[in-house]
Amino acid sequence: MNESQFHHDPDEGGLYVELGVGLGHHRLSIIDLDSGQQPIFNEDQSVVVYNGEIYNFMELAEKLKMCGHVFRTQCNTEVIVHAWEEWSEACINHFRGMFAFAIWERNQQTLLVLCWHGV
Repeated sequence: MNESQFHHDPDEGGLYVELGVGLGHHRLSIIDLDSGQQPIFNEDQSVVVYNGEIYNFMELAEKLKMCGHVFRTQCNTEVIVHAWEEWSEACINHFRGMFAFAIWERNQQTLLVLCWHGV
């Protein structure tokens, strides 16, 4: 199924598979071409795959850094996984943009899949 997306987002793709969950991703590289490969993990090993744009990701990254989160990329995808760690389901209230993502929170065995088109 992941390979069927190749024609739409041909720059790179990734997979994350563990017992009970599998996440796949392809992207057209626009932001953080060097280190924005997905899936992306946070400190507690939650994992996210994402497509779209979060317009306020730089502002959110700064806010999350002040809360102690450490970023390894300049990619807007990483904001999602740290926001999940900080605010859980309420993280979606902080995002402005249009996007779809799936985040697997390994410690709680929780999967959140969200598609949002708005600001």
